[in-house]
Amino acid sequence: MSFNLKLNLDRKDIMRKIFAVVVGNFFCALALVIFLKPNHMIPAGVLGMSTLISYVSGISISTLIILINLPLILLGIFKLNKEFMVFSIMSIFIVSFYVSFITRLLPDGFIMTDNLFLGAVFGGAINGFGMGLTLRHGTSTGGFDIVATLIRKSFNMKIGSVLMAINFVVITISGFIFTRETAMFTLISLFVGYQVSDRVQLGVGKQKQVIIVSRKYEEITTELYKNLHRGMTYMKGEGVYNKEDLNVIFLICSSRELVTVRTVVDKVDEHSFMAVSDTSEILGSGFRRIEI
Repeated sequence: MSFNLKLNLDRKDIMRKIFAVVVGNFFCALALVIFLKPNHMIPAGVLGMSTLISYVSGISISTLIILINLPLILLGIFKLNKEFMVFSIMSIFIVSFYVSFITRLLPDGFIMTDNLFLGAVFGGAINGFGMGLTLRHGTSTGGFDIVATLIRKSFNMKIGSVLMAINFVVITISGFIFTRETAMFTLISLFVGYQVSDRVQLGVGKQKQVIIVSRKYEEITTELYKNLHRGMTYMKGEGVYNKEDLNVIFLICSSRELVTVRTVVDKVDEHSFMAVSDTSEILGSGFRRIEI
C-alpha cells in the first residue's frame, strides 16, 4: 500500500497552512514551557499526557510527544485524509522541536510566575491563540485530533465529544499526580484557552449562517458540494442598482467548514460578496445540531 504525498492544494494554500502550523505550535509550546508545566498544569491532548508521563518517568516531553504520536500516525496515515495527516505529522514534529528548544534556551527552573491563577490565565490564553491559529487555517495539531477523527469515521461519534472525554480522563489523572487544586486551575486554563481559540478562529464551535452573492453561483455551489457534501439553497435576488436577477447562495456550516467555504468562494470569484453570522439553533426538516 502506497501513500501519495501530492496534495490537492495550490502553493498559496500550502504556504498558508505551513505558516499556521509553524507559528501556532510555537505559541502552544511556549505556553506549556513557561506557564503551565512549571505550575504543574497541563494543556489538552497529547501535550498534556506527555507532561504527566514526563513528570513520573523523567523522560523529556519532546521525546514523549513523538513516542505517543507514532502509533497514532501509523493508524491514521492509511485511514484518514491525506492532507489532514500531512499537516498533523508536521505539527507533531514541530511542537516537539519547539518544546525541546525553548526548554534548553531557558535557565533550569525558569518560571514566568508562580501564581497559579496568572499561570492558568496567561498559559491558557497563549495556548488558545496557538490552537486557534492552526484551526483558522484548516490544519490539525495532531495527537488526539487523529484519535477523534478515527473514532468518528469508525463509530460515527462527534469529534468534540471524543476529545472532551479523552481530556477529562487526562485532567482527572493529573489531579492524582499533582494536586486537586492544580487540576482545577488546569480546567480554568483550558476554559480560557478555548475562549481565546474561539475568538481567533472567529467563533469556532458555533454554527454559521453563510450568504454568498456571486454571478458564478453555479460554480461555487458545485465546488462547495464537492468539498463539503452539504446541502445549500438558492434564494432569488435582484441588484438594487442594476436590477440584475441572480441566485443568492444560502448554507449552514460549522466553523471548521467555514475555512473551506472561504477558500472556495475566494478561488472561484474574488469579486463575490459573502456574509457570515452565528446561529444559536436551527429547527426544521433535514437539520440537526452541527458540531466539529
